[in-house]
Amino acid sequence: MKNFRIFCLAALLALCSAVSCSRADVSGVVSNAPEGTELRLKRSIILTTVDSVKLGPDGRFDFKVKMPKGEREFYYIYMGGRKLSSLILSAGDKVSVQCDTTGMWTVEGSEDCSDLRDNELALTALSARKTLKYKDYVAHYRQMMKYVVGHPYSLVCVPVFFQTIGDVPVFGQNYDGVTMMSIADSLATVYPSSLYVEMLRNEAQKRIDVMKMNSMMDKAPVVNYPDVSLQDQNGQTHTLTEAAAAGPVLLVFWNASAVADKMFNQDVLRPIYDEYSASGLSIYQVGLLTAKAPWTLAVRQQAMPWTNVYDQEASSAVLYGVESLPAVFLVKDNQLTTLTDLSLKGIKKALGK
Repeated sequence: MKNFRIFCLAALLALCSAVSCSRADVSGVVSNAPEGTELRLKRSIILTTVDSVKLGPDGRFDFKVKMPKGEREFYYIYMGGRKLSSLILSAGDKVSVQCDTTGMWTVEGSEDCSDLRDNELALTALSARKTLKYKDYVAHYRQMMKYVVGHPYSLVCVPVFFQTIGDVPVFGQNYDGVTMMSIADSLATVYPSSLYVEMLRNEAQKRIDVMKMNSMMDKAPVVNYPDVSLQDQNGQTHTLTEAAAAGPVLLVFWNASAVADKMFNQDVLRPIYDEYSASGLSIYQVGLLTAKAPWTLAVRQQAMPWTNVYDQEASSAVLYGVESLPAVFLVKDNQLTTLTDLSLKGIKKALGK
């Protein structure tokens, strides 16, 4: 019986401990506020009110915040439409807030709450300046960067990354996405299901994607002609810019159902290709107007050794302003030339230049 009583007592103590850890306590004083004034505690997600109290004598208040164990959340104390302080809480936290109606506050009992306050007030002080110099912005940016790098496992980093001075983000450069992603990875080890971590990761990925795209665009050659990307008879995609990167290209538009176009392939293009392909010339030929099956058959029957692609919508012909077939353009040294003399001699002359 004695052992049973000890067991029951231990179970009761464990239950009480679990209950006490399922909430956070926020107490404090609002200076110069009349007794009976209503305070609201709002959760950061869409600013929903989770509790409200009336100020007691000397402006005292006390909030009891129910929280799932392990959850970390941002809260704000409001008096009417004015925010008095910001908090970040977990189950079991007990913090004391001293604040007034001017936007100044101090917090005891939580290092994260103190850090959140310091970062917010630093931003407020900077934003309140009548004239903001570039060096002031840089100094604040470096201060906040120092904080996030020094606190990679604190959720307080999340609002820091989203600070703005007016409409200007403090972390406004795409390369900041690398730091954001690094901190998000660290936070995910502590808060694997946090919406804040997911939000930070998404923003970081956007920045990184833009940075990669800009890098690709910077490395891409500047071309003075519209690119074409189409598939051949085997479903393989070929682009005009890839062909042009290897040397001069004859861009040819033709109709596989037209006898004259077929003769042009054999009487003009093949001799040109046989003579100049060893010197780096390639042919990029686009089939138009004909259905795909007859076009494929014509390509195979003529056994043309160069690149043949198919454009069912004829969008490439629109880009190049093609009015009649066959049409031939020369892409050489990043320049586009429209060939008007499509005889064997005329094309050789154009290539000779």
